[in-house]
Amino acid sequence: MLVFAAAALVAGNWGSLLVWIQAQQREFFDALTAAMEVVQEQGVFAAWTLIGVSFAYGVFHAVGPGHGKAVVATYLVTQRSDLASGLALVFMAAAFQGLTAIVAIEVAVLVLEIPLRRARGVADDLELVSYVLVALIGAFLIVAALRRLAGHGHQHHHGPVADGSDKERRAWWRLTGMAFAIGLRPCSGALLVLLLAYALQLRWAGVGAVVAMSTGTALAVGGLAVVTVFMRERATGLAERLPGEHSHAPRCFNILALIGGLAILVLGISLLDAALAVPEHPLF
Repeated sequence: MLVFAAAALVAGNWGSLLVWIQAQQREFFDALTAAMEVVQEQGVFAAWTLIGVSFAYGVFHAVGPGHGKAVVATYLVTQRSDLASGLALVFMAAAFQGLTAIVAIEVAVLVLEIPLRRARGVADDLELVSYVLVALIGAFLIVAALRRLAGHGHQHHHGPVADGSDKERRAWWRLTGMAFAIGLRPCSGALLVLLLAYALQLRWAGVGAVVAMSTGTALAVGGLAVVTVFMRERATGLAERLPGEHSHAPRCFNILALIGGLAILVLGISLLDAALAVPEHPLF
């Protein structure tokens, strides 16, 4: 009974937290709309208010739930990467998210000449591609972990052995691909701001607001990445100093990496399934 009561309490608090986050997002959207209207009335000198509100929204957006943060956190906890790689992943993912929103609206409105009320549908299509790529990344991490587990303990290598520079290059390509997969799903707040900016004929103000949002998100999630990597390294150091466990530590880390890959794969598939199950909005 106590377990069920605790689960109900957690579920209730989580629901209340989501309601609070949604309420705060509405307040931010109202503030962004008001700031955009001030820019329209007073010109570029009033843009700093819009930039400030957009930056604050980006920081707040990093606190709420999201598939990008789930993928980043899972990767940093389960994969052996240094702090520089973790921060690079965070900042690249935030940059890709902002860039995707800008390019999606630019192409939809200027190139394809899609009406503003239908331009949001272009981002929905990119969202599906993002979830597919996340699932593929999970599969790639699973295969890599299985290969390390299968090769653990073997002393002979077949074929050329990659040097440090090749490994580092592949690692950065992997981080870039993961950041691109995350960022291919643009932030909903960035899309709304861009659509509003186009409606008010304030294109560059909208672009500046999105850049500020991405910067705020990157800094906030970057702080989380620092804490995550620090705690993982502390746990790793303790595990490697345990008596008699040195020979098993690499295998344990590879098993953890396998679990992380599975989690990312399941996350991508579940998000894709949920997105496909949502009926299309009649306006889009």
